[in-house]
Amino acid sequence: MSIETPVFTTKPIEEEQLPKKKRSGSVKKTRRAQSEYDTLNKKIIDQKITAIYQDSSGRLPNMKEFLIKKSHPVLKFFLTLLIVGALLSAAAWAGFIFLPQKRAAAPESLNFVIDGPARVPAGAPVSYTIKLTNGQDKVIKDITLNLRYPANFIFTSSSPEARNPGHTEWQFSSLSPNEKKELTIVGFAAGAAGEQQSWRAVMTYKPDDMASELQKMAVLNVTVDEPAFKLSLNGQSEAKVGDELEYSIDLQNNTGLPLPQLELKPILPANFSLVSSTPALGRGSVWTISPTSSSANAIPFKLRGKFTSASPASATSSMQVALSIVNTGRSYPIGSASATIRIEEKDLNFSLTINGSLGNLSARPGETLNMTIHIKNPGQEDMNDAAIKLTLDGPSANNQSILNWKELNDPADGDIRGQQLSADERRGQITWNKSHLPALKKIQPGQEVTLDLRLPVRTNQIIDLSQFKLFNVKSSVELTYNDGKGAARALNANPITATINSDLKFETRDAADDNERGEETHAVSWILNNNFHPLKNITVTADVYGDVSWVAGAAPAGTANFNETEKKIIWTIPDMPESLDVLALSFNLTLKNKNPTQRVLISKASVEAEDAVTGQKITLQGAETGLGE
Repeated sequence: MSIETPVFTTKPIEEEQLPKKKRSGSVKKTRRAQSEYDTLNKKIIDQKITAIYQDSSGRLPNMKEFLIKKSHPVLKFFLTLLIVGALLSAAAWAGFIFLPQKRAAAPESLNFVIDGPARVPAGAPVSYTIKLTNGQDKVIKDITLNLRYPANFIFTSSSPEARNPGHTEWQFSSLSPNEKKELTIVGFAAGAAGEQQSWRAVMTYKPDDMASELQKMAVLNVTVDEPAFKLSLNGQSEAKVGDELEYSIDLQNNTGLPLPQLELKPILPANFSLVSSTPALGRGSVWTISPTSSSANAIPFKLRGKFTSASPASATSSMQVALSIVNTGRSYPIGSASATIRIEEKDLNFSLTINGSLGNLSARPGETLNMTIHIKNPGQEDMNDAAIKLTLDGPSANNQSILNWKELNDPADGDIRGQQLSADERRGQITWNKSHLPALKKIQPGQEVTLDLRLPVRTNQIIDLSQFKLFNVKSSVELTYNDGKGAARALNANPITATINSDLKFETRDAADDNERGEETHAVSWILNNNFHPLKNITVTADVYGDVSWVAGAAPAGTANFNETEKKIIWTIPDMPESLDVLALSFNLTLKNKNPTQRVLISKASVEAEDAVTGQKITLQGAETGLGE
């Protein structure tokens, strides 16, 4: 399509000529003035038009040619939209920042604190309360509270109960304006005096007018004080090697409250040989104190033993007892007591040790008697042509000893002699001299001679144990030698009696499977075996972990119960005669809610029984029952 080119002119628009009239002289002057005005006006218009169309160099364009530049309407639209959006966003942020508004669940309007003692005695029962108050005018919902305990805190209960097995998580559906909720935790404090600990709680929630979650944290720092229990260790501060000593341990409850389950463990020096303990130490060489009394009276314990050496490096020895709270198979230390003993050598150190003991001890069929004879010459003269004689008198049946002499392990290969003392007792003797041990030819001052041997006790698989009427093995050692003047000398070491108790054995069997609801179910059997001596007052106990249901089978003897509060299985049997060699208890445990971090279902079972013949207490420990992967 052709475009017509506009035509411009600088000529002034001609005015319409009016009819000429005769003018006077003044009219001529007026026309001349008008002509001058028109000429000036034309120059001004020409200058303005030229200024409009000339370029920066003063040149006028060719007004007969035009170039039309095409535009991009889509791009222009999006650029306009972007600019408008940026302006609106800036206006919105400015309003959010500078204009007043109401905030849902502002942190300062929620009061979330942990309330409890900042200083706690080790071993004392304590209670802490987590308090939550909604002090604003909006409902908050979907509240989850997670709690992290101090490292040595022992949880016993909470109100309300936690939703997980670890007792660390609670949930509340909502909290109305000005409503309060409290969570109370009860337990025991543990740890060393002066130890710094902390409680930490985290709350997540949703304000009623928001979809996102918010968090708030509460922290309480606490310090462990001196123990709530007074523990002391008393005895001789000086002793001679070989002398029998007694040390007493007193434990006093200063709280006046029921005791938790405690464990008292003697930590004896390596050169101290235990002779006896009152009451008898249990498995693991510890005393277990059940939570049955709130008496403030001191609970006494006693240890008897001997120091076996006092080399310059150990002229003093330290004895210690450690007190711990026991919970779910773990020990939490809460206190200790110690004593330092100065040790002096005797003129002659000559001793017999069996299974690490210088005094009487207990043994069972199948166990090995590990015997050590130790001689040291602390004098100034030689001991010449020494000889050692070990005598063992033990139960016998059909002229056979309860000791398995065929399995004797004697590296020095001493001379053995047997003698039947009666129908029920047989003697065995071993003699060593310088032909067996060259060191016995001359024991110089300061020199030591040690002799080790091993002798097992027979089992019911080797011999019928029910034939034996006696149960003690009496041991004695005699040393003969010539002194520096040639005079004959004879010395006797400490005698030891080993009491052979029942051969009671405990076994745990477990078969795991999933039930029709997909829950892990364990068919557990506890089995007791006994072939030597009748038993009485048998108790088998174990702790159960996790959220479980219990189904008991028929107990073959005694009663079996599951304490749901303490989560403890208890099987009590009044007696087990010698004619009854096996007792088995079966039960099922179903894990209703499985914790992915849980690995153990049932703790190691603790077995206690009394040998009806020897009157001694027997303690055993079974294997724990684990969970499937």
